[in-house]
Amino acid sequence: MLNFENIEDLVSHMFANLGNENNLVSVIANKQMITDIMVELLNYKNVILNSCDIDYEEEYDREYIVSLFDDAESDNWHVNVEKCYLPEKQKYVATEGYVLFHEDVNSKALIDMQNNECMPLGEHDWFAIGNEELEGINEDDNDVETNLNETDPEDELDDSGYSITVKVGLDTDEAEKIIRDMRRNFQRELSDMLGIPYRPLPLRFFW
Repeated sequence: MLNFENIEDLVSHMFANLGNENNLVSVIANKQMITDIMVELLNYKNVILNSCDIDYEEEYDREYIVSLFDDAESDNWHVNVEKCYLPEKQKYVATEGYVLFHEDVNSKALIDMQNNECMPLGEHDWFAIGNEELEGINEDDNDVETNLNETDPEDELDDSGYSITVKVGLDTDEAEKIIRDMRRNFQRELSDMLGIPYRPLPLRFFW
C-alpha cells in the first residue's frame, strides 16, 4: 500500500505517473477527498476541469472517481470527476489507465473492475493519506494548501468556450459553487445542442 503525507503528495504522484504507458491516472475515494484532490489539481497551471459530476444536492453516498489525463495536442492536462458506482446496476464503473484506490474504498470496486471483460483493471495501487487529516480541512476552515510552482495568482482555464477562474487558496466551499454552476450550465447547453444525455470522457465502461 502506498502512503502519502498529504493530498499534495498524492497529486504529485498522479502527475509523475502520466506518461507513454499511463496517459490516464485515476483516484477512487469518497466525495470529500475527491473534492480536495480536484481543488489541488486545479491549483496547477494548464489544468482544465473538463467535467464534474459531483452533486451536493442528492443522496449519493458512494465513491467518486477523479481522472487526470494529458492533451496530446497541447500542454494542457484535463480533469474529470464522476460517480464511480451505478446504483441501478449495483456495479462500479471500469476505467482505463493507472488506478489508485483509497484504503476505505469498498473492495467491490476492485472486484467489479477486475471482472469487467471489456475493460479489465490494469495497473493499480491502494493508498492512504498520512493520518487521514486532509489538508485544507481544519477547525478554522482555512484555505486549501496549494502547490504553486510558477502558478500565477489567477489562471483562467478555457476549454471549448467554457472557462473558470481558479484563485490561489481556493477552498472547498468555493470549489462546490464552481462545480454547481459549471455543471448546471454545461449540461443544460449540451443537452439543448445534442438532445442526448451528457457522458464525460475519459472512456468508461458500464454494463
